[in-house]
Amino acid sequence: MDLFTKIQKPLISGFSLPVYEKAFRKAYEETFAYLPRPQTIYDISTSFGEVRVYLFVKEGLKTKPPLVLLHGHYASSIMWQPNLYAFMEKGPVYAVDLLGEPGKSIQRKPILKEAHRALWLLEVLQKLQLKKVIFIGSSLGGYTAANFARFYPDKVLALILLDPVFVFSYVSLATVGEFFRMGFDKDKMIPFLLHRQDFPLKNTLGKTITLGLAHYRFRIPMPRQLSQRALKKLTMPVLAILAGKSRLQDPYKAASYGRRHLENLEMEVWAEASHAMSFENNEEVEQRVHLFLQNHNQSTS
Repeated sequence: MDLFTKIQKPLISGFSLPVYEKAFRKAYEETFAYLPRPQTIYDISTSFGEVRVYLFVKEGLKTKPPLVLLHGHYASSIMWQPNLYAFMEKGPVYAVDLLGEPGKSIQRKPILKEAHRALWLLEVLQKLQLKKVIFIGSSLGGYTAANFARFYPDKVLALILLDPVFVFSYVSLATVGEFFRMGFDKDKMIPFLLHRQDFPLKNTLGKTITLGLAHYRFRIPMPRQLSQRALKKLTMPVLAILAGKSRLQDPYKAASYGRRHLENLEMEVWAEASHAMSFENNEEVEQRVHLFLQNHNQSTS
């Protein structure tokens, strides 16, 4: 290992020990068996590491506008298991394991700023030869999609953001205070955020989340909320669904902020939804996504 690599290593996310990574990957593979069979599995080399991407597609729909799924913090692409069959009815679906998160992607270089987050994703789309895409992002994945769109708006047909963080609001100070009270015990933090006593799908997705919580070390800086100037660059159609029971942000203030500063925005607050809406309210989410895409057919065909 050369000196430059040694200097960079503390800035790169990964598992604390190989034995924990092995356990995580075993749980990941066991959970992945519940997903539809991907047509293609890609490991794409970028400036910041190798990115795992899964292509799910039905015959006859390969030429439809591609949907790119970006998962939430700790979750990996397997979080989309409840939604994949419905999304595959719209066109080819590309599920991406985010760099710097526990999953099958492997970070190699530091990701230090918002432009870096957008650049590796741009390189993925370029190597997949995807000229324009529809992003569906949950939580941190919603931020990742919106952040990409402000740097490369010409690559984005539409944005669908499911309770995104750092797009319309900072994390709630009350929630940060609660995290301090918990001593940042992640086994308590995640159920608190999701209004649950245990992890969702705890024998599958929850198992991988638990292993990631315990043993994965994040080295990517916390995102900064998108500025008003950045939001104005999102000129494509945007659907944002905020969780009324979200503890990450005040959904009603975030919704008001978004409506004031973003054109072409369809903003909704689902009063009874938690941050885990993509799988707890999967049918409602899928129906709303379908309606949004149908209404913007001229933009997405």
